[in-house]
Amino acid sequence: MCIKRRYFYRDGLYNEIPDFSITPINNNLSLMEFPYQIKLDSKVYSDNLKEININRYPSFDANVIKGKLCEINGVNYDENILLGNGLLELVQTILLSFSTKKTNLLIPDPSFFMFTRLANICRVDVHKIPLNDDFSLNVQAFIHASQQYENSLIIIDNPNNPTGVLFGADEIKCIVENCKCPVVIDEAYVAYSSQGSNILNLIPEYDNLIVLRSFSKIGFAGLRFGYLFSNPNLISYINKFSLMYSLSDIKMKLVLDIINEEKIDTKNISNVKKYRDVMINKMSKLNDIVVSKSQANFIFFSGEADSIKLFNDKMIRNGIKVSVFPLGYSKITDDSIRFSIGNKSINGIVLNIILDSFN
Repeated sequence: MCIKRRYFYRDGLYNEIPDFSITPINNNLSLMEFPYQIKLDSKVYSDNLKEININRYPSFDANVIKGKLCEINGVNYDENILLGNGLLELVQTILLSFSTKKTNLLIPDPSFFMFTRLANICRVDVHKIPLNDDFSLNVQAFIHASQQYENSLIIIDNPNNPTGVLFGADEIKCIVENCKCPVVIDEAYVAYSSQGSNILNLIPEYDNLIVLRSFSKIGFAGLRFGYLFSNPNLISYINKFSLMYSLSDIKMKLVLDIINEEKIDTKNISNVKKYRDVMINKMSKLNDIVVSKSQANFIFFSGEADSIKLFNDKMIRNGIKVSVFPLGYSKITDDSIRFSIGNKSINGIVLNIILDSFN
């Protein structure tokens, strides 16, 4: 059946948004996934699922999970948390909750591409604030833009994606304090930061701060589970725009079991950080490339256009996919590569190709 395009009421946006599909490949280092398989006891989870009445709408007591997540993250449980189907659903819910005809989203340039895509879908104008030459936040530019644009909303990924740079707590605090608008800090990769994060400690002080966290980068990307922290008033407000029954009892039971059984693999999270630091140290000695000081589970570097292309070609021939950014995506990402840390074997292969490709 052929559907006439006249029914595509947002055809312009439809054409602007590229198709998002994942090409199956053995060594896909473009998705920033956790490289280690986490084994779940099939019998335990099968028995637990038998307790769920699948014919009923979800009725799982989310407060149990909320309390445990608050305890793990050192947050006082006082209606300070909201759960969602992955970080992206929460970002979209936030955008919808603050969306008006005059809402303006302020984000770092570069940052996670889905911020722009979701803003376009939610009819929110996007203004990109370039990072400084050292990849730090241009704090004054954010403050100025928040004053210039009406109904501003700020989203900052920290560590930044794609550079992996961790912005300082003082920078974040200055933006939260001086920008009279909601400020969302996406901490999807914070588990890989050597310094950790104390941004959550600012929530009691500021009524405009929202902090996002996710299970996706610590081994459970397929689960699609994320959560956000904020003050009770913002939590209550944003929750009004959430979908009813969006979190199934099956998912919630699985999340609770993962927490109770301590399935979060802290040992291999540490291994990823170790491999990352070793690789960055060796890559930093090469004259042909510039490597960022990533505090995420990936490495970002740039070089001459021809050399970057040759490197990517070698990776493809070795069955390894990395992220190559389209020209003009951001000034910082031109002629650059981002790849996630794999297991010991794949890291060795990648490092050898890098050392063979650059001087």
